[in-house]
Amino acid sequence: MLTFKHFIELREERYLSESFDDAGTTEDNITKGLKDSNPQVKLGAIRHPAANANHITHALNDDSPWMRMAAIRHKNANGDHITVALKDSNHLVRRAAMEHHKVDTNHIMSALSDSDSSVRMMAASHPEANNKHIDKALEDSSPFVRLLAIKNPNANENHINKALDDKVGFVRSEAMWGTKDNIDHINRDLHNRDPWIRRMAMSHPKATSTHISRGIGDPDEHVRLAAIKNRNVNSTHITPALNDNNDEIRSIAAGHPAATSNQIKNALSDVDVHVRRSAIKNKNINSGHITQAMRDSDAWIRGIAIRHPEVTDKHVARAMKDPNAKIRVMAIKSKLANKKHVKAALTDKNESVRKAAESVLKNS
Repeated sequence: MLTFKHFIELREERYLSESFDDAGTTEDNITKGLKDSNPQVKLGAIRHPAANANHITHALNDDSPWMRMAAIRHKNANGDHITVALKDSNHLVRRAAMEHHKVDTNHIMSALSDSDSSVRMMAASHPEANNKHIDKALEDSSPFVRLLAIKNPNANENHINKALDDKVGFVRSEAMWGTKDNIDHINRDLHNRDPWIRRMAMSHPKATSTHISRGIGDPDEHVRLAAIKNRNVNSTHITPALNDNNDEIRSIAAGHPAATSNQIKNALSDVDVHVRRSAIKNKNINSGHITQAMRDSDAWIRGIAIRHPEVTDKHVARAMKDPNAKIRVMAIKSKLANKKHVKAALTDKNESVRKAAESVLKNS
């Protein structure tokens, strides 16, 4: 429990710490503050903007890792200080060192040999990392270091080729999706024995029609699924996809905007209801497709069909005879429903249909 006495002590420590925020603080004040027995006073001293190189050197030898962290984060810390901090026994101090804006290529190389993977990760992702650093990082035992290395904007084609052979999937995946990736990499990865690599290759936005055709014929269904989802799919890919034994692949193909009239017609005859449902929602649906859908055994499909903008009075007439009352209600509410339809609906065996007809008659 925080007592009044504790409160007073904390307030005094805060005062002592904040006293170094005074613009009139001299270097001698900071030197004295660094030797104070109160840790808050020492922290306030080393954080002062006027702290110089000697103060930072002194603080880097302090027993407290918090002092050493504060020291290496100071804007006046130099390259020598960073070198010292990178040899600190505490990994948090070493991490703080790698965050400094004065880190150079020698520091990065040193950090890549650190015993702590988080320090090596910072080195691998550093904007000043060069080819040698990335090469070294790609040999690291931690896949996360290798991942950040290949994600580094300075990674080149050689690095990507190396990462494509990495033993860990997500490193290879990142290499596959690298901004410098090209068609040669996609060609190579579509022949990889690992289906995950082929899947990532098939998902690439630079995949060509030839790549997608190969992907559609892949023995792995996940690769085929990635292929039909690729943004570069065209009508030549839809037909083989509609013949796939995977319902999801056929469903995506059936609803694809590149599907032709004949392809939609074939999809509306699919044995799987979800494929037919996807087809009836295709933006390329025409009157003939609606006629076909109105004969479907699935009421949901017939309902979508009768509400389509391309519906005709013949479709409405057929819907008026539908065994499902909800379909008949949709038909009577259609703008194409005529007086004959309304009159027939007034004597329908279903109350909802009769009420819908009465409402139409009342508002006409």
